[in-house]
Amino acid sequence: MRALALAPVGVRLEFQRHELGSAMITRAHVIARDRQIDAVFVVGDPAYYTRVGFSLEAAAGYSGVYAGPYFMAVGCCDGLADVGNISFPKTFNEFD
Repeated sequence: MRALALAPVGVRLEFQRHELGSAMITRAHVIARDRQIDAVFVVGDPAYYTRVGFSLEAAAGYSGVYAGPYFMAVGCCDGLADVGNISFPKTFNEFD
């Protein structure tokens, strides 16, 4: 499976509530489909990310350092497998 890890999206406070974050995430989904990525994973606030297509249930079968109540996924192209282990690049860990 080919997957993309989307870091938590950040928008400067003065630009929030203008759909910029949603637009960036939607664009990431389009890029993922164009590149035939099977799934996109994110770690963040479910109240926000579920509004833009991510699902806690979609990531429930996956293990990894960020697995838990803030770990979500969305299937693209061929979609998600039922289970797996997600490894993030070392640089992702620099954003504790």
